[in-house]
Amino acid sequence: MQLEIINLSKRYKSIQAVDGVSFKVSSGEAVAVVGSNGSGKSSLLRMVVGLDRPSGGSVTMNGWDVALAVKNGVRIRLVSDGVAGSGGRTVRRHLEAVAAMHGLNKSIVLEALEEVSLTRAANIRVVDCSAGMRQRLAIAVGWLGPCDLLVMDEPTNSLDSDGTALIVRLVQQVTDNGGAVLLATHDFGLAVSACGRQIALEKGVISGCVGGHHDVD
Repeated sequence: MQLEIINLSKRYKSIQAVDGVSFKVSSGEAVAVVGSNGSGKSSLLRMVVGLDRPSGGSVTMNGWDVALAVKNGVRIRLVSDGVAGSGGRTVRRHLEAVAAMHGLNKSIVLEALEEVSLTRAANIRVVDCSAGMRQRLAIAVGWLGPCDLLVMDEPTNSLDSDGTALIVRLVQQVTDNGGAVLLATHDFGLAVSACGRQIALEKGVISGCVGGHHDVD
């Protein structure tokens, strides 16, 4: 799988959130986009997974736009900050619903909950969970079997001190299985620990790159 971002831009009225960003992420590679709040990281990721339309430029996966890539079998997983829209479901039922949405067998859910240390919380309602538990539940989506592209937005928010190790282990799992990872974080330590390449984003523009070239051929 190859994710290709070319001259990508996003404007919200008077705010230029992303401005001419270009880079690639290939199978087996983990790339971190690092920046402070308001640097454009989340806007960039929302366009990558198809939640927002670009104002300019393009996002392709294996040469297809996001919707067509998914239709052609490219498996994308999104881990974002916390869990929303769970209603009164338990932790287990919520993750089973996510698995069903991705066409996965719910038998894998208990394994995913074990990976994020939520086995004992399986029957607790999501609305009754702490912020840290909800974040672990969000991360459990990444453990629902192999994927081609795992996208994570500030995955360690609300986590305790072992959060970095949990994310590093997940990134290693995905890339070892041939998937690609795109991670957005304000934590440069996490970016270095988890990813082989770090791209710095400042006011929507790439301001630096460590571990490889960010430009598109």
